[in-house]
Amino acid sequence: MRRKKQPHKNKRRGLSLKPLIIGMSACVVLLGGVLLWAVLGSVRLEPESGHGLGIVDAVNTMGLQKKTQELAAKPSAASSESQTLTANETDAEEIKDKEAEDQKAEQTLEEESTKALAYQQINEATMANSKSGVADVTQLTDVAADDVRLWIEAYTYGNWPYLEGEPVTKEAQDEILARRNLEGILDPITLKYGVITQNAAVRAFPTWKKASTSLDAHSFDYFQESMLMTGEAAVIVHQTADGIWSFVQAQNYRGWVETDKIACCTLDELKKWQETKRAVVTDARLTLAGTNVTLRMGTALPAKEESEGILMVSIPQKDDKGQLVITNVETAQDGIHFGYLDMTQENILDQAKKLVGMAYGWGDSNGDMDCSSTMNAIYRCFGIILPRNTGSMAQTGTQIVSLEGMTQEEKLEKIQSMKPGTLLVMKNHVVMYIGQENGEDLILHNFTTCMAEDGVSTKEVYQCQITQLNLVTAAGTQYLDAYGKIDILIYDSHTFLGDTDCFYNLERVIIHQDYICCLNRRI
Repeated sequence: MRRKKQPHKNKRRGLSLKPLIIGMSACVVLLGGVLLWAVLGSVRLEPESGHGLGIVDAVNTMGLQKKTQELAAKPSAASSESQTLTANETDAEEIKDKEAEDQKAEQTLEEESTKALAYQQINEATMANSKSGVADVTQLTDVAADDVRLWIEAYTYGNWPYLEGEPVTKEAQDEILARRNLEGILDPITLKYGVITQNAAVRAFPTWKKASTSLDAHSFDYFQESMLMTGEAAVIVHQTADGIWSFVQAQNYRGWVETDKIACCTLDELKKWQETKRAVVTDARLTLAGTNVTLRMGTALPAKEESEGILMVSIPQKDDKGQLVITNVETAQDGIHFGYLDMTQENILDQAKKLVGMAYGWGDSNGDMDCSSTMNAIYRCFGIILPRNTGSMAQTGTQIVSLEGMTQEEKLEKIQSMKPGTLLVMKNHVVMYIGQENGEDLILHNFTTCMAEDGVSTKEVYQCQITQLNLVTAAGTQYLDAYGKIDILIYDSHTFLGDTDCFYNLERVIIHQDYICCLNRRI
């Protein structure tokens, strides 16, 4: 039989589990609280009443954590001050850069103004000499009838035996002379101002008939004098009775021009046209895109720069009443430059070499160039106006060095002391000295013929070429024997600014009659 288990009468004989469970629960609670504190952040563990964590401490702990997070999200005072300092430094740098840009722009403007003034002095010196034929047409406000008659009659009918390929007759000559309408020259002379709308031939007489000395294919038309380029200013002082031809005073020439190629305007309109900043053609020839307007080197037209590389060029045209109207053409073409080029040795030679191969045209016949108009075209790219003909070039506008009475060796030594770009003048011809290559002195010029290599026959050239300095003419004359004058025109842009590295170290003196203008600079 199994015995019944007896209950323990004495409870102290074993350990009770209830206190253990309670203790473990308390530990868990306490551990949870510690973990909570760890999550909330470092807090002080002193109980408010000594029996656990107080409510106020818990709230303060949470507030401290929130404040800390807010402060962390905001820059410190030191950081803010540092950023402010950096911003101020940036502003200071921007101001400094702006001041530097303004200073550079001011310096550039001053340089351009100084160069413009110097070029203006050169041109004014040339204009002041009555032998130059160069004039500021905007200053021509009054002219006497007697003066107009003298200008027109300065052209005389020369010993030209052929007219239009036929032997000339007295009746044919008289007819041409009568076209001048001399009886219509009466005081007061009414001046008409205008602008050339397309390249226009300047004629000795108001006719397209050709006067020549032979029937040769290369015979010159001796009625042809020059050509006025598109955009040039002109003053009409007289006209033929039918109004088809006008006798004009232009910037560096006088003569008969077809009236149809002149757009008339007021003097104020002409001054505005002349004073506007210009774009200059730097290619030998240029046809503006989208137009049939062909321009040649040295043509200068009013323009403005729309943006980098894009120009708005003003083209002169005339309305049905013969008055000036302006058409603006936008172009981004090469071969046209906003503003005149800087007159440096490199630029002068670059422009000169662009004309190599340009056909020879007596008096710019057929829109081509002769020796003196070639030099004019080059120097117009820099805003310099030369006399039209070689005879005037040798007498006006710049420092002249005479070679008269020198031996060939002395002339050569003097020429070699000059810089490339200097003009050398002889009777009826002008050339540009362009320096040496492989020890040989070279010139650039537009000419007709020379002695062939065989030393006997004539070589026909009829274009602009680079040749040896001492070329031999078809008649057998050496150029070194023919050179009579050196016309000094080289003018480096540095010389206006006093730079020590300017290439031209001769004192520049502009001499004309009683006027002497010295442009001083360091050398």
